[in-house]
Amino acid sequence: MRSIKILLCNSQISAKTEEILKKNKYRIFYIPKCSSLAKPVCSHPDMLFSITDERTILTDGNYFAENAEFFNQLSKIGLKTVCSEKRLSDKYPNDILFDAVKTDKILIGNLKYTAPELFSEGIRSINVKQGYALCSTLLMKNSAITSDKGIYNAISENGYRVLQISSGDIYLNGYDCGFIGGASVVLEEENIVVFFGNIKKHRDGEKIVNFCEDQGYSVVFDKETELSDFGGAKVLNYVYNFED
Repeated sequence: MRSIKILLCNSQISAKTEEILKKNKYRIFYIPKCSSLAKPVCSHPDMLFSITDERTILTDGNYFAENAEFFNQLSKIGLKTVCSEKRLSDKYPNDILFDAVKTDKILIGNLKYTAPELFSEGIRSINVKQGYALCSTLLMKNSAITSDKGIYNAISENGYRVLQISSGDIYLNGYDCGFIGGASVVLEEENIVVFFGNIKKHRDGEKIVNFCEDQGYSVVFDKETELSDFGGAKVLNYVYNFED
């Protein structure tokens, strides 16, 4: 028996990135595709899930019904899945149900289309034009990185240190470019930021790495692959025991 933490992840990440994540004692669950979303983003965790606590996942009801075996696997290790009262579709803005930035202080997104389950008392709700708010934001404990000016203002005005970067230089199949949040995952307990590809190739790469390190995080990435938006990853710091 051994203890391990959980990551919900897109299967398109590179083998090197998978190795990095497993080295930090995370068990990876590659998520199934969602028939309700556009094909390029149909297995993007930041568009399919919100983590409401260390053992509870919020998702779309149709996605849950279509992938009973996958969610049954999660249930067997003690995770609970809750379905939103709203439903995803492939047309904006009905694809941004879970794409809001949420901390213990603030909820930021195009809130008219945000899942109602993400609103809670004591959390300040801030509306921005950018519907893909979570995709657009690399969120650390007390700081963030984004290319979106509205998100930059909203987060910085609430006591977070924020780096605004240039857009572009992030590959996302089917689109002009991807987003920094979708091209990374923050392992908060380990103080590590993992990028999906060579962050040094981004025009602001050095600035991004230096900013993360200034916040107390190590930066790791697969330097052999192009920096790509795979929808980030959902981290559950619920530790469970399992047999190899």
